[in-house]
Amino acid sequence: MNSFYQGKTVLVAGASGFLGSHLVERLLEMHSRVVAVDTEPSPTSWPHDAGTGLRFEALDITDAARFEALVREERPEVLFHLAAVASPRACAQDFPTAYRVNVTGTFNVLQASDAVPHVVYLSSAAVYGTPVSLPIDENHVLRGRDPYAITKILAETLCENYVTNYGRRCSIVRNFNAFGPRQRSEYVVPTIIQQALSKGKIEIWNASPVRDLMFVENTEQAILTIGSRSKGGVYNVGSGRGVRIGEVAKLIATSVGSTVSVEDLKKEVTGSPALVADVRRLRELGWTETVPFEEGLSRTVEWYRR
Repeated sequence: MNSFYQGKTVLVAGASGFLGSHLVERLLEMHSRVVAVDTEPSPTSWPHDAGTGLRFEALDITDAARFEALVREERPEVLFHLAAVASPRACAQDFPTAYRVNVTGTFNVLQASDAVPHVVYLSSAAVYGTPVSLPIDENHVLRGRDPYAITKILAETLCENYVTNYGRRCSIVRNFNAFGPRQRSEYVVPTIIQQALSKGKIEIWNASPVRDLMFVENTEQAILTIGSRSKGGVYNVGSGRGVRIGEVAKLIATSVGSTVSVEDLKKEVTGSPALVADVRRLRELGWTETVPFEEGLSRTVEWYRR
């Protein structure tokens, strides 16, 4: 996979976000020429000196003309489209903006990418809603009904339209629950870690929900594998292993220190009681999880501690 990306121009839309920033770092390590696009400032962790192969463009994908001009200028061989209003809460609070970015923005990306050999679109396991069976394979009915899931389903439909009607090569990534350094605090793993570090006590709403949690390094490797080996189609990205939130809290408490307590508030579960990915299709591309779950948690705790 490293040799595939070496020397290639790769565009990452949503490059300053959690997954996007890690993806850019890994591509630079593989000696790609990276065009990083985002409305947010570029992370300080990126190398910004001349000759690194990185071009950062402060650009909104809803600006169709500017985005198309950039794509035509750079002519990327792979385009990773991760730009989105990625918070379900933010989508619910401001659906017009979520639709403009997640749906119209995806339309702009696809319109601009007629000459791009491969577009990889980052969707979400949220499109499945509450599953009817576990593990969830890519043929599972799309039952997501919250504003965030709706925008992702509509964007997937746009991708499928460009494949069917225009012969594009487009791969859809249904990401489950990645975690790791630089993730925003509203997500479950950083929330638990920050409670443990700042309060010495973890309070979780309910210990019973099961999630398919995977360290970000494994997720980025999966996305890069899809970008280099997929001929198109839909791929779940997860570990294929479910873990209860209560168990996650106990592991983090142990990692932070033996005096950290865990309290289950036993509030009503919101969202799906369980999400576990069937990743056989992804494994067929040759991907394997390389960083164990417990090691990933430990590395994430240490990052937040620093």
